[in-house]
Amino acid sequence: MPDLQRSAVHGAVYIPARAYNAPQMWRDYDADEVRRDMGYARRVGLNAFRLWASYEFWLVEPDAFGRRFDDLLTAADEHSIGVLVSLFENCGVPPTEESMWTTDPQRAFCIRSPHPDEVVRRPSEWGPPARFVRWFMDRYRDDARLIGIELMNEPGTRDGSAMPFARRMLETAIGARGEVPLTMGCSSLAVSRVYADLGIELLQFHNNFPGSEQELRRHIESALQLQEELARPIWFTEVQRVRAVSGWGDEQPPGEDLSPDLASVVPVVQEYGLPWFFWSLMVKRAYLPAQRAKGTVNGLFWEDGAVWSLADARAVAGDAELVLEERAEGL
Repeated sequence: MPDLQRSAVHGAVYIPARAYNAPQMWRDYDADEVRRDMGYARRVGLNAFRLWASYEFWLVEPDAFGRRFDDLLTAADEHSIGVLVSLFENCGVPPTEESMWTTDPQRAFCIRSPHPDEVVRRPSEWGPPARFVRWFMDRYRDDARLIGIELMNEPGTRDGSAMPFARRMLETAIGARGEVPLTMGCSSLAVSRVYADLGIELLQFHNNFPGSEQELRRHIESALQLQEELARPIWFTEVQRVRAVSGWGDEQPPGEDLSPDLASVVPVVQEYGLPWFFWSLMVKRAYLPAQRAKGTVNGLFWEDGAVWSLADARAVAGDAELVLEERAEGL
């Protein structure tokens, strides 16, 4: 596998096409499907995946999770793909039995992990997730197939109540630190700065729906200024498309803005030479409940290897002559 800490990372968020969340990804893990999808990624020049572990699946089947994660890392190594793994998730819905396992598109969303009320806001309950962090670090802290270990995705979103939990999990990981850099999935540069002060080695920022190309450039340039100030690398780990109406608030984006449009962002991101990940490799209904309700679709590849947009595939690959079957249709 290439040394992705020193060379350009061109990646995608990866959740298998039929999984709605991380528990489903690991319960229904299919080694052949993962290798097929990694082959698709390589067709467009990708060399990295950002994906989620599942603390909830680990709690009930730790050995199975370990075997399946090991297999994914082996497959990634076979395809020269580095893996950035996030251990916990602050976006989505609480991890009830129904929410984790339903496949009804009206109810199946990303899963907050651990449970926000029963664990994240209750320090007395932080022992088990800390054991998961120690288990993971003992196994993978020096694993060259990993390009980063992310303690939590977007702990600063909502009311910020997950930030103390994320801090404790980071401190736990620092106590078992190895060669793989530690990071935090931050939606804003301000939150990245907070965790930089706590000792992460790799900064992140997100901007899924910049309102314009100019806004995207301003955000990237601010990130690069922070990188220089803190003398630590910064990666752009979530981007989807330019969209004047983001869809995060009450406004409804117009129908033509609900489909993937990686070609509106990837060429701009590539100009700046910083590592990036788009959302997502596989064509899927939106990960978040609010975006799902508005009809957002994201992704590049269908399960059969066709792409939603040939223009997007060419932008990601940096190859204007790339030929792939195109099929833009509803899910």
